[in-house]
Amino acid sequence: MKNLFLIFVIFTNFNAPAYSLFNDEESKCQTLPWTKEDSRTQGSGWIWFPGKATGENLAEAYLKAEGAALGRLMQECNFPHKEVKIHERCDERLGKFYKAYIRISVKDKFCKETKYSSAEKAKTIKNTVLLKTYQRYQRLIARNTNIKEDFCNQTNHSKCLSLGKYEFHMQNYPAALKYFDLGCLHGNMDSCFNAGLTAKISGATKTAIGHFKLTCHNSKKPDPQGCFFLGQLYSVGSAAIKYYKKACHLNIARACRAAAQLSRQKLKLYRKGCQLKDRKSCKEVATLYYDLKNMKKSLTYSRRACTLGEKKSCKNIKFLKKKLGQK
Repeated sequence: MKNLFLIFVIFTNFNAPAYSLFNDEESKCQTLPWTKEDSRTQGSGWIWFPGKATGENLAEAYLKAEGAALGRLMQECNFPHKEVKIHERCDERLGKFYKAYIRISVKDKFCKETKYSSAEKAKTIKNTVLLKTYQRYQRLIARNTNIKEDFCNQTNHSKCLSLGKYEFHMQNYPAALKYFDLGCLHGNMDSCFNAGLTAKISGATKTAIGHFKLTCHNSKKPDPQGCFFLGQLYSVGSAAIKYYKKACHLNIARACRAAAQLSRQKLKLYRKGCQLKDRKSCKEVATLYYDLKNMKKSLTYSRRACTLGEKKSCKNIKFLKKKLGQK
């Protein structure tokens, strides 16, 4: 890629608060206090060990999260007792990745039992299932570490992407950004997108915007998620509307609703979001038609919203049918 100018940024704030990249609202996981814990906690005779990790699929993310939590547990308790429980689990989308959170719990007395048990006693109290999980985690980490031997350069830019993903999954965001930047510099659009994502969750808005613009304006294949994230980063004004509309045109349903909230073309954009099966967009279309005194269309879109799981719209159906003289 010619004339591509990227600035490598060294971040000073990598503890920026987590947020959902697909919703304006705080995600379900981020509302749970325990997901913010980075070390073990204790109370009422219990010990809790947290683990969180990202992966390219949900299974990988949970394996890494469980492995991280088990690693903490075994530092203190020697090995997982058969009474160890996976106390809580939560997961969410993080761009093109998944993030998993878990919390493993064990009673303090069982942790002490594992620390001081004989070899014979250990055989009867070991949690063999969790030990196998930890072994799978170790094999995965060892395999991923081997990719660091690969060389990232112009003729082999896919290696830059692999190295960036590894560092991202390890939550080493400065190193991840470095490799993604290199891959992007050599024209790999996946690297450009992931550089934007890494910068976004690290709080480096200007850097994220620069990378997402490359993906959104890619002449060969514009990236709809990159356009949507640009809308989020600009937040308000004509730039936000522009990128939300483009993402909507590229069939990101949530972008249609976001564009409608900022634009005067509300009905058109909400209808497009509804066509893409966004339940809240369908509800908004029903409301707009109700305000226009078009009860028939309001009922039609209320039914669509209800079918998609919008409970408020389900309640409105009876009222609208009564307005139309229907049973």
